[in-house]
Amino acid sequence: MREHAGHDLSAELHTTLVRDPFEVDADSAIVTAAREALGGDVPVIGVPFWADSAIFSAAGIPTVIFGPGGPPVYCPDEHLPVADIHEATKVYAMFAALALTGHPDANEAGYAAGGR
Repeated sequence: MREHAGHDLSAELHTTLVRDPFEVDADSAIVTAAREALGGDVPVIGVPFWADSAIFSAAGIPTVIFGPGGPPVYCPDEHLPVADIHEATKVYAMFAALALTGHPDANEAGYAAGGR
């Protein structure tokens, strides 16, 4: 307890919700599909925040996190150029084709980024 502006203050902290972290094997099929859809030589990194991906992964659903843009995110000024959104839709289509079919040559079917 300390005195502040003539008032005695005290506080207690209680953790009321705990969620397990999420981690995926960098060599897993879902990561391979994401890297291929994104152009191949993409680093696999960790992030310092919790996301719903942990719930999906804990339920046995293969999961990765990726998307367009970068800082600033989750703020009043968050924005993306329209070109980034267009490119993201191509990448998501390619990722879906690879992840759902498991076909290593899904881009030959015309789903590659920049394709149909």
